[in-house]
Amino acid sequence: MQKTLTLSDSDRRYLTDVSLFSFGNPYGETGQAVRKVLSEETGRGTGDLYDQVHAHLHDRLERLKQKQPFFISAYAEQDRLLLHHAVLFDSLHSAHKVFDALVVEQIQKGGKVCKVEFGTKLLDRLTNSGMARSVALHYLAIYYQSRRARYFLSTTLVGNSVSMERLRHDLWNSIFTHDFSLYERFLWDRVRELSTLFVGASGSGKKTAAAAVSYCSYIPFVEKLESFSESFVGCFIPVRVAQYSGLRLESELFGHKKMAYSEALENYQGVFSRCTAAGTAFLDNICAVPLPVQARLQGVVQDHIFTPIGDQTQHHFPGRVMAAASGKIASIRTKGELREDLYLHLGVNTISVPSLQHCLQENPADLELLIVHILQKYTGQSADQLVGLVIERMHEHVGVGYAWPGNMLELEQIVKRILMVSHYESKD
Repeated sequence: MQKTLTLSDSDRRYLTDVSLFSFGNPYGETGQAVRKVLSEETGRGTGDLYDQVHAHLHDRLERLKQKQPFFISAYAEQDRLLLHHAVLFDSLHSAHKVFDALVVEQIQKGGKVCKVEFGTKLLDRLTNSGMARSVALHYLAIYYQSRRARYFLSTTLVGNSVSMERLRHDLWNSIFTHDFSLYERFLWDRVRELSTLFVGASGSGKKTAAAAVSYCSYIPFVEKLESFSESFVGCFIPVRVAQYSGLRLESELFGHKKMAYSEALENYQGVFSRCTAAGTAFLDNICAVPLPVQARLQGVVQDHIFTPIGDQTQHHFPGRVMAAASGKIASIRTKGELREDLYLHLGVNTISVPSLQHCLQENPADLELLIVHILQKYTGQSADQLVGLVIERMHEHVGVGYAWPGNMLELEQIVKRILMVSHYESKD
């Protein structure tokens, strides 16, 4: 009978930190603590910490392989998952730059799915380590998810304030849950059934936060096509419900059959029909939806079914529902703007998006970072030479302690106005 192998206490502690570092939530106190420990452990000086940890881990794994034949299944159950994560990180991290380049390329190509010519090579590397092909495909999809999460949570949510770091932490958990080991084994295809409600002041960036989560959904890799099954760019489908009323709103949400009402001249697919399993239907300003329509939404959120107007057949909704509400949730519930049963399902995961004023009170230096981000987004290129001009003109009219009632939306308009007419006069 083959002897069950166990890791040494030292290896177990190290691989636990590597597991948290490579697949755990990188934001918040736990993520910071793990980075600190591994930075001290590697002792390799400057450079990218991921590269340092990867090199150090690879050396450790090679030493384990030299001691005895290396089969994860030969180890005690408590050690298998740690070794599994270590092998995954060792095999996949070498490709993190091409994955990151793929994310940028996919953004540029929009809905057209990119070829992933390096995918088969990575699958071979994982299967050569003793992993079943189906399992290797699963982790290729998850690793692509994690690279997108790091990209979007760092590039679209700008700022180093405590509140912004907490928001990134909460958004990561919305993608992978609080425990990656649970996600990879049980929840990777169930997270989409858990709705999310974003709350915060108007203009604070609730839609941006929701989009960041949506772009990081699980998308399978199709080996024979050498590509992922769809582009993440098309996964986010927002609906500004306040711009519709009556049957037009219900049609936009649920769709309609031809001649279901006087203006229904053709069949129409609503947002729930247009969503794929990787997609997200984002209902902006959910409180603007009339209560009777909220009752119909209950079926989508709770049971993932809906019925188009004029249709007698129930349809399955395969995607995820996210919604946004302006203000504090206690006030919203007190005013009765959101049905209690709908809130209880949407509020399974409630995320508060901080106001701009709050973030700048915590870290005033974030203002310049945000201006740089807005300029790059607006001009499509690095615009460092414009930053000083914008800040100078802004400070002529917007003093220290300005309340930023319009939040990020107001800041964006200020930057654009200064570029256009060279000044801005606040209403404060």
